[in-house]
Amino acid sequence: MTLNNGKNNINYDSPLTGDIGQVRRENLALELFHKEGYVPRTISYRNIDESFKEWVENELDIEYDGEELPTMFLVANQRLNEFGQAWKFTKEGGLLLNFKTITRETNPEKGTQQGGNYNIPIDKPIFEVVRIPVIENGIESYDVIKMKQPLQVDLTYTISIFSTNFSLLNEFNRMMQDKFKAIECYLNVNGHYISMELENTSDNSQYELENRKFFSQSFQILVKAYIIRDEDFIRERLQTRFVLSIDADFKNKPIITVEEEDSNNIQTINLNVNFNPFSKPRAKFRLDENILVKKVNMININSFTMKRDNEDFNVFTCTNFKLYKFERISINIKREIDNKEARIEFKGESF
Repeated sequence: MTLNNGKNNINYDSPLTGDIGQVRRENLALELFHKEGYVPRTISYRNIDESFKEWVENELDIEYDGEELPTMFLVANQRLNEFGQAWKFTKEGGLLLNFKTITRETNPEKGTQQGGNYNIPIDKPIFEVVRIPVIENGIESYDVIKMKQPLQVDLTYTISIFSTNFSLLNEFNRMMQDKFKAIECYLNVNGHYISMELENTSDNSQYELENRKFFSQSFQILVKAYIIRDEDFIRERLQTRFVLSIDADFKNKPIITVEEEDSNNIQTINLNVNFNPFSKPRAKFRLDENILVKKVNMININSFTMKRDNEDFNVFTCTNFKLYKFERISINIKREIDNKEARIEFKGESF
C-alpha cells in the first residue's frame, strides 16, 4: 500500500488498485498532478481517443493462432476495404481477417456525466483549485489556481471484431461483458477517471471480403467525458502577511495571518487564527487595519470566547461586526481533537 507524504510521491511500480480507502483516494487525486506541478492535467479529444485505443489494446487483448489481434482506429465513415489497402496488417496483398477496429462518432453530444443537467451558469463562475505557498522578499504569499467548470461531452465509440473463427467472437463478447458487469468501467485519461457504459451489442453475421468468409460483432460504448484546456486555468497572487502577536510567553504560540484579495472591486479580508496540535488554547494579537467581519468559520473547535481590549465580546450574537486597527484581541478555544491543528477564520472586507 502506498500513502502519499505530501510530496506528490506515487508508487507507479505497483498497481494503484492495491490501495484502498483514503490511501486510494489520495493517490488517485495525486495522479492528476504527477509531473505537472499544482495544475491538473488537461484533457482534449485527442487524449480521449488515444486513451480509448490503449484501453482496447491492453484490456481487450485477444489472440488467434498464437498472435495478438491488432487494433486499428478508423476515420469516420471510412470503408474497411479502402483502409486495408494502406494498412500494414496484410499478407500477399490481402487484408488479414482477424483484427479489431475502433470508430467514433464525429459529433460529440452534450455531456450527461452530471445527469444531463445544464449545470454551468451563464456567468461561468471560477472555482478555486489549490493555493500554492510562495516566498517573495521574505514574505509568504499564495498563488491561487482557479479554473472554470470543465465542458462535459458524450463520445460514442464502436469496437468491432472481425474473424474467420466464430468462437473467437464468443470469447471477445465474454471479455467485453465481463468488463461491464458492474454496468460501467473507467477510462484513465491523463489521470482523470472517466465513466464508460456499454450501450449496445450487435451483428454476428457472416460476410465475405475478397471471396473469404468472416464473422463480425460490434459493441457501442458511451464515454461520459469532459474537456479541460490550458486557458481554463487562472493563476492569481494572494498577498498574505503576519499580524504581530503579543503572546510571546507561549513556547508554541498560535499563528495569525491576514489574507487580502480583490474581487469585483471589493477588497476581501480573511483573518486566520491557527493553533498547532497540542498548543495552548489562547491567542493574543493586534490588527493593523479595520475589518468588517461577515462570517466566522471554526475548524476542529467546539467553541471559543473572545475579548476586545479586555472586554468580553460574544461573536455569535452578531451578524456582522467590526474589528478595529490596533485593537487588542484575545481568543480562548476548546478543541475537538487535541492532536490536530485548529483554526478560526474571520471572513469579511476592509473598511
